[in-house]
Amino acid sequence: MKRIFSLGLLLFTATLYAQSYNLTIHGNLKKLRPGAWVYCQWYDTEHMSLGPEHWDSVQNTAAGFTFRLQVEEGGGNELVLLIGRKGGMLLYADKGEIDITGDDSTLNHVEISGSPFARELNEFHHFINDQPALAGYESARARAMAARRGGDSVARQQTALRLQELDSVRKMLSLRWIDQHSGSPIAVFIMHDIYEPLYGKLAIDEQEAILNRLSAGAVKNKVAEAMRNSIRTERLTGIGRKAPDFTQGDTLGRPVSLKDFRGKYVLIDFWASWCGPCRRENPNVVRAFNKYKEKGFTVLGVSLDQPGKKEAWLKAIHEDGLVWTHVSDLKYWNNEVAKLYDVKAVPANFLLGPDGTILARDLRGEELDSKLAGLLISVTGEAQPGEISRGEQEHPFTFSGTIQGKDTGYLSLVATDQYDHRIRDTASIRNGRFEFKGMIPHPLIAFLSEGKSPKSANDANSVSFFLDPGETVARLQYGNFRDITLTGAKTQTELKGLEKQKAEAATAADREKIDLEYILAHPDSYAAVFLLRGRIAGLSGEDRDKYFNALSPALRLSGFGRYIRSVMDGSKLGAPGTKAIDFTSIDINGKTLRLADFKGKYVLLDFWASWCAPCRKGNPHLLEVYARYKDKGFEIIGVSDDDNKPDAWRKAVVQDGIGVWRHVLRGLDMKKVAAGDLNYGDHAREISSSRYGITALPTKILVDPEGNIIGRYSGGGDDEGELDRKLEGVLGR
Repeated sequence: MKRIFSLGLLLFTATLYAQSYNLTIHGNLKKLRPGAWVYCQWYDTEHMSLGPEHWDSVQNTAAGFTFRLQVEEGGGNELVLLIGRKGGMLLYADKGEIDITGDDSTLNHVEISGSPFARELNEFHHFINDQPALAGYESARARAMAARRGGDSVARQQTALRLQELDSVRKMLSLRWIDQHSGSPIAVFIMHDIYEPLYGKLAIDEQEAILNRLSAGAVKNKVAEAMRNSIRTERLTGIGRKAPDFTQGDTLGRPVSLKDFRGKYVLIDFWASWCGPCRRENPNVVRAFNKYKEKGFTVLGVSLDQPGKKEAWLKAIHEDGLVWTHVSDLKYWNNEVAKLYDVKAVPANFLLGPDGTILARDLRGEELDSKLAGLLISVTGEAQPGEISRGEQEHPFTFSGTIQGKDTGYLSLVATDQYDHRIRDTASIRNGRFEFKGMIPHPLIAFLSEGKSPKSANDANSVSFFLDPGETVARLQYGNFRDITLTGAKTQTELKGLEKQKAEAATAADREKIDLEYILAHPDSYAAVFLLRGRIAGLSGEDRDKYFNALSPALRLSGFGRYIRSVMDGSKLGAPGTKAIDFTSIDINGKTLRLADFKGKYVLLDFWASWCAPCRKGNPHLLEVYARYKDKGFEIIGVSDDDNKPDAWRKAVVQDGIGVWRHVLRGLDMKKVAAGDLNYGDHAREISSSRYGITALPTKILVDPEGNIIGRYSGGGDDEGELDRKLEGVLGR
């Protein structure tokens, strides 16, 4: 059983425990030479790292090695064992005995016995590793590492897909084992251990549900305590939460409070002078600060420097050019702010909106730049060319094939992740054959059509499908592109299989259940993230977090994932209790309209469209409302989703008689949309998505005279009644 814990740079010295002991660890590795040093150290579950205390070392003898340690009541924890300075294993340890035996000189493939928890850990390892469905897992990992080292993108993709499949099985089996061992502390250990299948793959609600199912004895340990603390903190510092306020001294000892930064986008940046990864990331933070500081963005540095190391802290600030505000209590991992935000490793950061809402966490490099570009462009209305960068490694693809019934001509290919535009290309048809080549970051939605430019999706010679990195071969029939046959299109094949299942489902609810179950079972599948993209708007806030967090980090950072995150972030826009974001547009009569010009009045923003039947049905009632309150300081601004059909918009305004109030379009750049760019934040005048998080029509947002949102109403019927009651309350009859 391979349980490697790489710690090559750590330096250990020996210490002796003079106190009594209640835990004995005995190891006998047949080929480990006498005299070799073996080290152990308690794992710091609070910070997910090796703690500075409680370590020991012994020398191996002909009879093996033995550690005798003291464990306090309820102090069961993770323990690191190492041989020399190379590698070792992580195991759960509590009062009792642990025996470790193996045939070689390392801690690979060992057997664990002794106390009940030790035997259960051994049983779990066998339960996972002896499964026929997981045969070849270690060799697949080795091939993946070799492909990474060799720079073989095709082999890397193939091995990654195989590992994704195996990891899904490992996760499922781990959850099954936990359900069957609810009285064992090993159930907690395998959720927390960074080398186990469940680490980082369970949302906090899932973690909490599992902990609540376990017996009191299973959770009476430091591991469960650390998990519950993380869950509590996550509920305080999760995306969409208000960031907890704090006050800490700056470099001169003056108190600085987080609330002092309200009104700006602020990055709380946890770092330390001693942290190499932090220092390497600092240039990216400096670039972001310099680029966006004039647009309402700043940084608040929180240092985890050690007691007595103030000079090192100040020197690092100077050397790295960190010209923003810095605070620290110089308490190392006991920094009060770090504990408040459950920071277990640095670098770490939290991006807050002007109202103190947490918008994102742990943004790095170009990802930080991309997030800020999207947010600050949508706030300022200034589109800066090239500001939204992709920052993802691209891989070669070849898309080739034959067209029966068509020997010459051209084909147009547009491929996008529906957030950043990726490729747009043309290929000639010669003797019924064609070929496209290029680079893409991951599977993309592709649109293929006849001609040198994209045609309507309704055209018989057009088709949409998923295009994967690597080689994809197509067979097409001229006059019926939709009956395309693809080879090598893994993502498209996955979706096609799901469509067959859903075709047999009895209800829409059953079809939704199939999609959501697939997302949870396939966290590394681009089919899963595509399905979630289509479902995200209809999910509750809690379910949005659940399914999004179930996706792998790579998928969450992909264009599809960033789109989903933008929808999730957008759902917090336009919420009652927040400030209405200003916008400027040209109205239906060619006049400039600014929301700020309506300050001092109650304004109803009516998000609608000419093609939206419920919107049109509600217009007579809206006319009654306008007539009742227009002389009492009330105005309506219609925001129409008709950028692609402005004539239909104008016609609907006349037909419904609603030209008595002001009207604007949402402001999409239709040239960008036609090119496959659905990144709404990159459309300078876009109002609905980037400023008010509109995901369904009709939606109405009520703004008070001070610019505060005091109501949000979607649909008709009961929502009309709620709006009527609200207006009556603030404006009277």
